[in-house]
Amino acid sequence: HNPGLLYPLFKLTFSMAQRFDARCLAFTAHAVAKISSGTKMNVDPKLWSAVEDRAMELETFNEKAISNLLWAFSKVGYQAPKLFDKLASKAMPKLDSFPSLNISTMLWAYARQGHAAPALFDASSPIIINLLASSFNSRTAANVLWAYTKLELDAPELYDAIAHAALERLDTFNAQDISVLVLSFSRISHDEFFDAAADVLAKKIEFFAPYNVVNTLSAYAKRGQKVPKLLDAVAQSSFDLNKLKPHEISAVL
Repeated sequence: HNPGLLYPLFKLTFSMAQRFDARCLAFTAHAVAKISSGTKMNVDPKLWSAVEDRAMELETFNEKAISNLLWAFSKVGYQAPKLFDKLASKAMPKLDSFPSLNISTMLWAYARQGHAAPALFDASSPIIINLLASSFNSRTAANVLWAYTKLELDAPELYDAIAHAALERLDTFNAQDISVLVLSFSRISHDEFFDAAADVLAKKIEFFAPYNVVNTLSAYAKRGQKVPKLLDAVAQSSFDLNKLKPHEISAVL
């Protein structure tokens, strides 16, 4: 809440980066990225460079350290391609032990940075399919689908598995995650999901933020699919067009 106090603390912390092991380095980077993004505070790229340099020196990373570091760099938009390549190689041998949250966070980070890691994504796909039945929730499923479709990866078995898992419990998903799933599936073709999701969306439209409504309607419009129940629900909801930007109003219309 007070950038004037936080920034010197960040600077002091990163000046000690050479003393950190992978766990401490990742935890600190994650915390700083979360705080700085929440306060809209710009952190000197030199500080992130110090984290990158230390991470490149380290060789032992556990699953959480890998996902936290990747998330932090992606969240602040700091490009570190060599580090991303290194962490992909560190993650590959231990993918079987990645919890669903860490594997979804990791893949989200690569997609957010637009950093291609085809071997990592190929190896992750069957593991995610196995995890879907047990430990994946709406947020992790949405993040994984967004990552694969954002990078335009060919993974039909994974897409089918996510669609089927999501449809089984779509009523329990929150509005944000359904919106992300719909937007991601709009990049590929999956009629079964779109047909079933429209009815659920109509029931949840009151809980959608304005941009979620825009993204959802745009996804169905892109497919040329008629969804009268969903449109009626939007029209009858408390959805406020005044909260939208001009291009978003145009998209809704």
